[in-house]
Amino acid sequence: MKKIIILLLTIIAFTACTDTNSQAQRTEFSDLLWQKTTKPNLEFNIQKEAKYSIAIELRLVYGYTYRNIKMDMNMSKDGSQFESIPVDFMVRNEDDSYKGDVMGDFIDITEVIIPEKNLQAGKYTFELDQLMDQKTLPFVMEVGVVLTEIEKK
Repeated sequence: MKKIIILLLTIIAFTACTDTNSQAQRTEFSDLLWQKTTKPNLEFNIQKEAKYSIAIELRLVYGYTYRNIKMDMNMSKDGSQFESIPVDFMVRNEDDSYKGDVMGDFIDITEVIIPEKNLQAGKYTFELDQLMDQKTLPFVMEVGVVLTEIEKK
């Protein structure tokens, strides 16, 4: 019961901290395993041309043993792929502690992959392709993409 309450509080905290200029899409792995064959497709509808930062979010269960997750982030607009970005998502710091926010058994890490990118209006799809040597990555709860509109000063 305690773990369920912690999970609910974590989900509320995770979703309540969303910036109003941000859009986030996530894929949850209910079995806490990111299968190599599972390639989350996250869709965003951009209403107006603007500059955005693009980040990847990761939620892990405490005990994830690797220092990183290697992946490709494939971006497409209106069904046509236009960019593939290799990502070496660091999970641990140099001292081997987890990066991000550790809350009980959960670790939330957000890393900006592209600090500034001009996106035109349209439907964007981000496919995340896990490239680790293992067929499954244990202790991965969620992966997502966050687009944050950069405000002009």
